[in-house]
Amino acid sequence: MEQAEKRILITGASGAFGEAIARRFSAAGYELLLHAHAGKLAHLSGAQTITGDLRRQADLDALIDVIEKKPVDGFIHAASVPVVTENFLETDEANLREQLDVALLAFAALARACAKRMRERGGGSIVAILSGYVMGLPPARMASYVTAKHALLGLAKALSAELGAYHIRVNAISPSLADTPFSSAVPAPYKKLLANQTPLRRLCTPEDVASTAFFLCSQDASFITGANIPLTGGLSMH
Repeated sequence: MEQAEKRILITGASGAFGEAIARRFSAAGYELLLHAHAGKLAHLSGAQTITGDLRRQADLDALIDVIEKKPVDGFIHAASVPVVTENFLETDEANLREQLDVALLAFAALARACAKRMRERGGGSIVAILSGYVMGLPPARMASYVTAKHALLGLAKALSAELGAYHIRVNAISPSLADTPFSSAVPAPYKKLLANQTPLRRLCTPEDVASTAFFLCSQDASFITGANIPLTGGLSMH
């Protein structure tokens, strides 16, 4: 298939979703710029790897410098701070700030840097990985995480309206719970219950997210922008 984007930036590339996305694009012959806070990054053909903390301005600036020197045609933001369950009335804003720093503010800075060069190159694609929690009733004791994902959705929609004139498409993906290290604190019985309640009778997988991200960055999605794809196996119909 014809590639709409030749070089892709993927943040959170050491996580289950980010790695699956990277492998999907690598298999199709794309050049990759992979970023992760920590953890082992997969060794993939055509990949440049960078580690750093997106909450630190110096690390964020270093990544932006790479983008400015060698621009990307696609940006997929899969970086996320681990979920901390907490009682809103008995905690301060520290976790909320961390969530917003990575989900929202880092995305905004990187999207700005990417979009400036995409505008010069005639277009591109930006994809934000959200959560099924932005649809319907969110769980209790996860206010910081849910708030950050809602904020990211709002920014993605705003950018889709603003950047469309430059042929830059901005979309989001909202996967339901997946059985990954990120969700290791979720009890197995709950995961089984959720799978049974899902119309397709299974949980989301990293490969589901990767395939959807690949589609959104392809010519097949050339008239899709401002969308939030509910990757929930039908669960969001509730």
